Amino acid sequence: VTGTIVIAHGSETFSILGNLAQVLVEPGQWVDRGDVLGAADSADIPTGGRVDWAVVQNGYRVDPLRFTVPR
Repeated sequence: VTGTIVIAHGSETFSILGNLAQVLVEPGQWVDRGDVLGAADSADIPTGGRVDWAVVQNGYRVDPLRFTVPR
């Protein structure tokens, strides 16, 4: 069973995290940068799990890499 988390960032911007084996937050809970929200499902992937990440802004999917910070 996979879980999904939707994070409302404000200004009509949402992150959607899917393909989670475990969801560690509750609906309506406030989260901060760096909080652990869930665990990836790695049952079928020998190198570890993956999380599907989408960003929706003003009703349209946009490139989530626009919202990352280079390391």
